[in-house]
Amino acid sequence: MAANFSAEGTGAVTADPRTLVVWDTASGAALAFWTTPSAALDVALGPGGALVLMGLEDHSAVLFNAETGDHVHTLLHEGVVGSVAISADGRWATTGSDDETAVLWDLSTGEPVHKLAHDNPVRVVALSPSGRMIFTASQNRAVTVWNGADGTPLHRLSKTNTGITSARFTKDERYLLLGYVNRNIELWDAVNGRLIESWDAKARNPWHPTGAAIRAVGFSSSPDRFYALAGDGRLLEFRRS
Repeated sequence: MAANFSAEGTGAVTADPRTLVVWDTASGAALAFWTTPSAALDVALGPGGALVLMGLEDHSAVLFNAETGDHVHTLLHEGVVGSVAISADGRWATTGSDDETAVLWDLSTGEPVHKLAHDNPVRVVALSPSGRMIFTASQNRAVTVWNGADGTPLHRLSKTNTGITSARFTKDERYLLLGYVNRNIELWDAVNGRLIESWDAKARNPWHPTGAAIRAVGFSSSPDRFYALAGDGRLLEFRRS
């Protein structure tokens, strides 16, 4: 299942392979249901929950209006689209695909702005709130922060992706939080590409650690406190030392 929150946290969206649901986080009520046109692999929610972007198995990402159900854009790749992100202002989107590219899109037109070439399928993407920075992690390859203005690399965080599952920028675009399949969480300085701190989310049962991969990461209202959602259902809190 794929899940995500709107930038301000008032809305959430979940998707299994063929059903998508938009939720009100304050009441927990389901606001709308849709059947997806193809198997949904990832999902992102725009500001206020008005826009939903689905990454699909049919080589496309579909953007639609969650309030009216109207189709807005279809963003095409040449491979499965397994990761999607929308900027906090709703102007930009990034998609990552098995066609070994990540693309920055202008959501006002549905046209590509930059195509970022990789050597392997792009498994995880993230977009800073204004679209100024793009994060990509390709399978077993480079982990990179890109300049959203011109599509050039800003920082190579790692030469090899060792199982990144999730990524999120802070609202001020200063920091980047990464979650891993091996239950690690890392805090990076997105401006200079420096690793600040890392944590190990211990498995609930050390004799059966499978299923505890980090599925999502997020920031709290406190600058020194961070959250991670593990695959075994735990919501974990971490603090900077």
